[in-house]
Amino acid sequence: MEVGDQAETLRRLMRERPKSDSDTRSARVLAFAGSGPGAGTSSVLANIAAILARSGWKVAAVELEKNPRVSLIDAFGAGPFLSNEPVYEIEQDLWLVPAIERADESSLTAKAGCAEVAFLDLGSGGSAQAEEHSKICEALKAEYVIVLTPRPTSVAEACSRIGHLKARLGRLQAGVIVNQARDGAEAQKLFRSLKANAERISGVELEYLGHCGRDEKFSQAVRNRKILLDLESGALSVRCFELLAKRFLGRYLRGTRMGTGSGSESGFDAERIVTKRRLPPSRFREEPARSAPGNKTGFWRILLGEVKA
Repeated sequence: MEVGDQAETLRRLMRERPKSDSDTRSARVLAFAGSGPGAGTSSVLANIAAILARSGWKVAAVELEKNPRVSLIDAFGAGPFLSNEPVYEIEQDLWLVPAIERADESSLTAKAGCAEVAFLDLGSGGSAQAEEHSKICEALKAEYVIVLTPRPTSVAEACSRIGHLKARLGRLQAGVIVNQARDGAEAQKLFRSLKANAERISGVELEYLGHCGRDEKFSQAVRNRKILLDLESGALSVRCFELLAKRFLGRYLRGTRMGTGSGSESGFDAERIVTKRRLPPSRFREEPARSAPGNKTGFWRILLGEVKA
């Protein structure tokens, strides 16, 4: 099935997935939407996903936009050998689902672990597939995270995207991350500007989640296609990502543990996360992801667990 029909693949999974007594918990689904080109959505998502995975959460990062300027494959530092894999195990507890040409439900179900949280990368919003992305997010009951930047047009572009999402959903609650901010004061100022403009759209509620500071080390990691934590664990932006991950735990993931991870909802230890696991020089296992031990339902059934057939 072509990637343009990705929504239909997921809808088929929803209709056809067998019922199970073990489907008592489901993955929390968060959709990351950039305010425009250059927002850094994929890189922000990848670093937060890596921190949560290294704290014991089972995380899936899902690419929805085809041919983005910077993809999740780029953000995680993967190579062309990933292009035909429907699901790829980046490291323990962290899976990547790229926007591949073909994706069948049997492969998606068989090759991934039991995710507790799924991050959907919607890209910058300029894709012709934006409507399909909205349908997928609506079906999965995804919660939205807007990635804003200090670019002059970023607030206007974010408002445009917020308006589109609100029109689709009827009501929108979204978290906001300010990327590339000079400091916390600039980030808060940008958020207040966005919130003031968004208040003109009835039914929109925005919450400030935090910021990622403007940091040459982060820019270097993006250029080198590496996770910042593995390139420079002492960088200023690493501290920002650790704080963001902590806020994600409190805002989105509290009370959602499925009992399969080794981490703790409250025991967030930033130092342990940064040093807990370091990838080998190759950074990636050159074999497709294996099903997690004891995984009875498969990744996509967990990902789609909040949606009734």
